[in-house]
Amino acid sequence: MLLSRKVLAPFAVVSVAALVLAACSAEVAETPGGNNTEDPGAELDVIGEGNSAEALTERNNLRGADKMSDKQLAMTFDDGPRASSVDFAQWLKDNGVVSTFFMTGTSIVASTAQKAAPEKIAAMGHLIANHTYTHPINPSFARLATSQMVDEIARTDNLIAAHIERGAPSYLRTSGGSWSAGVQTALNNSDKTKHYIGNIYWDIGGDMASGYGADWACWGRQYNLTPEQCGDRYLKEIRDKKRGIVLLHDIHTKTQAMVKYMIPKLKAEGYTFVRVDQIRGLKPAE
Repeated sequence: MLLSRKVLAPFAVVSVAALVLAACSAEVAETPGGNNTEDPGAELDVIGEGNSAEALTERNNLRGADKMSDKQLAMTFDDGPRASSVDFAQWLKDNGVVSTFFMTGTSIVASTAQKAAPEKIAAMGHLIANHTYTHPINPSFARLATSQMVDEIARTDNLIAAHIERGAPSYLRTSGGSWSAGVQTALNNSDKTKHYIGNIYWDIGGDMASGYGADWACWGRQYNLTPEQCGDRYLKEIRDKKRGIVLLHDIHTKTQAMVKYMIPKLKAEGYTFVRVDQIRGLKPAE
């Protein structure tokens, strides 16, 4: 039930929240057959951080920092899956890290391996969530027709619903930080989409300011960082803030390497990891 008091009666803990998001500026097109051997975003010149004006001004995004304990993190991965996502998800499981994968429909259907990824990743104990079908940026999600907004969410829902645990909530992170009252109304008024909880925002990983990191920007020409250099920026923000939802993108091989660099350090410092449905206040009232 997306963010209107009218439809959120069973979701009192969530209250009113907007659907908005993601700083996925380093989006790249799939190659035929989903065979993406290059690191997506490596050749991009990403300037600044990618939150839209709507994301920056929207007060009702669902964040985790005010709901989570110290040294508790929710690792979230956007824009996938890629063929490599399954092996990466297995590495996370083997290292005791449960995560949330916000998937786009176009990524899922791009290859046979990617079509199989939601089921395999869910079977490892990770949470599968909705990140729209085509990740619309231009025009932005909020500028789509109402029927297109619903279609973007419903088409991906058709691909992932079977891989969400029975009785578990469905979570949404929209593309490009695009939000409006019209988006909220459209999604809440459709039986195809009103069961979603969103917009799931982030607390860490959206900005290069203050010495912090955003993976989609780290790999572009402006910064061109190594996984270790970008990882150190993430670690700085995590240590400063101590808790929260972390924004990452498993479509980048450098991001996967960076996470493998970060996790042992975080575990040694006592950090623990949860899925977004394990954050109090981001799931329906019980």
